[in-house]
This record gives sequence, C-alpha cells and structure tokens, in this order.
Amino acid sequence: MESVSLADLPPELQLRILEYLEPSDVFRLRRTCKALHHVSRERTLWISILCRLMDQNTIFEPSFSIPRMSLLQLEYAATSPDRWLRLVHRGGIQNGSEEPMLLRPCHSVVLEDEDEDEDEDEASHSSTSILQNILSLHLVLGGRYLITVSDLWLAVWDLEALGRVDLTNATPLAVTSAIFNRVLLAHRTPDKQGLRILLTSYGDTTYDFYIYEIYPQQKDPKLLKIAQCTVGNTGLGMSIYSMSKNYLLFLRHSSLNLWNFSIGKWCSMSIDWRHHQTIVTESTIAILYDDHVKVWSIPEERHFTRDFAQTSGTAPSFPPACTIQIPSSEDQGVQQCEGLCDWYSGTSQRQFFDYQYIDSQYFRRFELHIHGDLSHGEIIEHDIISNFHDNPWFEPGLVCNNHVVAYWMAENRIHVRTNIVSTGRREKIKTAAEHHEIHDRETMNSSPECNGSTFILLADDSLVEEGFYLCNFCPFSGRLVYVHESGKVMIFDFLSRPPLDDSISLVYLSPRLVNEDSSFHQTPKPANVSELNIKSARLRQLPLDSNDRRRLGSPNSEESTATT
Repeated sequence: MESVSLADLPPELQLRILEYLEPSDVFRLRRTCKALHHVSRERTLWISILCRLMDQNTIFEPSFSIPRMSLLQLEYAATSPDRWLRLVHRGGIQNGSEEPMLLRPCHSVVLEDEDEDEDEDEASHSSTSILQNILSLHLVLGGRYLITVSDLWLAVWDLEALGRVDLTNATPLAVTSAIFNRVLLAHRTPDKQGLRILLTSYGDTTYDFYIYEIYPQQKDPKLLKIAQCTVGNTGLGMSIYSMSKNYLLFLRHSSLNLWNFSIGKWCSMSIDWRHHQTIVTESTIAILYDDHVKVWSIPEERHFTRDFAQTSGTAPSFPPACTIQIPSSEDQGVQQCEGLCDWYSGTSQRQFFDYQYIDSQYFRRFELHIHGDLSHGEIIEHDIISNFHDNPWFEPGLVCNNHVVAYWMAENRIHVRTNIVSTGRREKIKTAAEHHEIHDRETMNSSPECNGSTFILLADDSLVEEGFYLCNFCPFSGRLVYVHESGKVMIFDFLSRPPLDDSISLVYLSPRLVNEDSSFHQTPKPANVSELNIKSARLRQLPLDSNDRRRLGSPNSEESTATT
C-alpha cells in the first residue's frame, strides 16, 4: 500500500489530525510545511484545541468568550499553559541547587475605587466598600473571574477587560450581602456554565453553611443563595471541607458528613478521627491516613434522610469498599498532607496527594487509582520533592497540562514549584534510601523538563503567612492575585496578553527573570500603588533572545515563521 503524507490528505482530515496535537506542534508544522499553513490558521482548529485543553485542565469554560474571540486571541489562550511551562523549565532552579529566581510580571494592576462616598446597600455600593476588609478571595481556574469576600459582601469580578479599559472605578459583575468568617470554596455547576460558592461562618453554638450560584455569562448575572443550613457546634470542630456537584462534605472529628443541598438532606457515618485529607472523585470518597487510604462510594440519594437539626446520637459505621496501602517505609508520622485544589473534586482529574513526614526533607507525591467496581485500588508514587524551607505551608496543588503546580509562602515570598507527573507507573521501591538514590540518578540524567522548577512569584516584606488565604494563583493563565497590606487587590500577569492589533502574529513570550536582589517586583507602598493602576498599564512585548527566535520562528530569525 502506497504511503500518504499528512500534507497530501484532504484539508478536513488534516484539521481532524491537528486537533489532537499540542499547540507548539501546530506552530512547528506551520513554520515548516507550506501545505499545512492554511489549515493551521483555521479558527475551528484553535477552538477545538482550546476546548480540549480546558477539559484536560478542568478550566471554567466561561473564562473564554469563544464566539467573540479572534484567531489571535484563541492562539494566545490555547498556548498559555505551554508558555507557563516553557517559562518555568527555562529559568527555574532545578533540584534545589540554587536560590530561586524572582519573576518579573508582564502586567501589574490594582483593583480599586477612589470614590468612597457611595451608599453601602445592595442597590448602590462602591467597589471600595466591597473591597474593604477582604477576608478571602478565589481566582477561578481560567483566570477571568475573581471571587472576593469581605465582612459585608460577596462579589464576583470579571477581569476579562484587563488592559482594555480603565478599571480604577470598577464595579463587580455581581454582589450580594453575605456572612462569612470561615471557609470559601468555589465549584462549577453540573452543567459547567455556572459557579457555586460555599461560604461558612461559625459562632459559639452553631456552624452556618451558605451556597450561592451565579451564571456569569448571562445578560444580567445575579448571585443567588440556593441553599443554607445550620449545624450545632458540639465543640469538636469542623475540618476538611469539599464540595462536589450537589454535595458538601465535611469532617467533624470522627464523623464524615454529606449534605445533599439539592434536597436539603444529609447523611453521616463514623470514621477513624486520625485522618489527614479527603479525595472526592465522580463516584467515591477516599479518606487519607498515615499508611493507607479507605474508599467508600458516594451514597445514593435515598440514603439522605436526616435534617441537620437531627444531631443526636452516634453516626453509624459502614465498612469501606476497599482499603489501599500507601507505599511507604517512613517510620515517622505525616507532618503535612496536601492534595489537589478542591475545585477538582468530583471530576475525572487525576488524583494526586503529597505527604511530608516528620523530620523529612522531602515531600513524596502519590497518585490514587481506584478500580471501577471499588473492589481494589493502587497508589503510585511519582516523585520525591525537595523541601526548600522549614515547614512551608503549601496550598493545594493545581493542574497545568501534565504538571502539578504548588505554591507556598516562606520568608516574605510567594514561591511556586512546577513538577511533571508522568503518565506511566513507577516500579515499587521498598526503602527511602532507594527512593533517594533513584531520585538523584533521575535528576542527573534527565532533562530540565523532567524535573521540578521553582520560582519566586512575589517578594514583599508586608506578606505574612497568617494572611496567605488572601492569595490565589492560576497557572493556566499565569495570573497571581493577592491582597496587599494596604487592603488593595493586586493582580500580576506573568504571561503576555494578545496585542490589540489582531494583524500582529503570535510569538511565544515569556516574562523576564530578575535576580533575587532586584527591587522591581517589590510591591509598592500604598503611596505609590497608583502606579500599578490599570489606567496606566500598557501592553508591551518583551524582546526575545536568539534561542527564542530560533525556537519560535520569529520573523527576524533565519527560520522565518509563516504566521506573519
């Protein structure tokens, strides 16, 4: 049979094949194959690639207004995770051998309002009143929607206009009065087009849960309270919250509690209180302990029979569907456990978790696999991650293509580390010494793309670890949001935005790296914070070095790109 090259196939088949390629591979074909140049610029191709990457990374779909996006905007959006990973692999420290570099953002913005004289009611309120005394915030994965909670208001902001309009007098997309002093969680609605937001508060005798819902791309979006309940405060304390579809899960000492807020009922069961974390998949609940994981199926709706007011009695005990041993030879207990961000609960995303053992200098990353019938499962160890600081408080992990991104605060700096997670399974290793030996050998023999890379996203003497919940990062968009000590919301973009002129061709741009002692990235004092207002922000493209030009096919390079 005569072979047929890709260039000889009909355009519709070329398009279907290119849809499964990574964005960087499409650009390589565009630069090197004239026959594929036209199909590589098809808008439908980049819509398919962007939708695939959003699904792969569990991105909130309304983050991108795809029907209104130009070809250039689609290309920039689809290449964002790849540009972030190219950045961290090019300049981050490898294996803890050096001090991490400080990133220089492409754009810096302050979300504020200078007018503080407006009436503070739900019909007329200023951004200043909404942004005063922020207690927590959440940047929805995709980087477009920001949720802020103050002592009076819950607000959702649309950041799509950054760099396009003056946001110094910004107003939120939607706002409602709220009571909050405990936990903020955000999830997609089951149809993936809306957001559900959990707020909790507590007093001397009760815990209160509030579920809000918003569809941000509706013509007139509203924050609607769709459910609330009150639980008695027994003095045992609440811990480990997770929200998935129509369920809210929380642990209270030795009981696991599930609230089906769509029907207003709940169920509970007794568990061993020495747990570290939960993992909620599409159909299961897994509880993590020192050396094993217990797995239960999510109860059917008929089992949700109790009202929250019915708190008397001991919760029944149910045997787990399976118990899976964690491959560990550590003698010490677990000092810290962190999994993926709760945004991924109830999705098909791969289930990772990290353990740091007492007196250990490493984090050990595991992946949980559960058989479809819940009869058994497997836990695979992926990596040993160097711990660069004493007792850093890691935030839950974020997914960026085939990498897990973790960020933490130490020494008045926000650090970020990106580690690749292989799709294969590593052979079982019996001892910690064997782990370290294999880790060192792989470190020496592998390319930088196979190792973890660490950067400093922000260096600011005003940062305090107690306020770390006032910080959020989205690797897919390369955007960091945090609350400065002045109370202003700071937005840093580490990836370039598409030019206003769509006739300009796409070039992979990466933010500059600066030395640790550089003062560029120090957050300005309140007196100078206006310098970072969106009104004065200007889109700028960073110069490329010779390696960038060769790799990306810049028009100024010898290997000219066909994107001009």
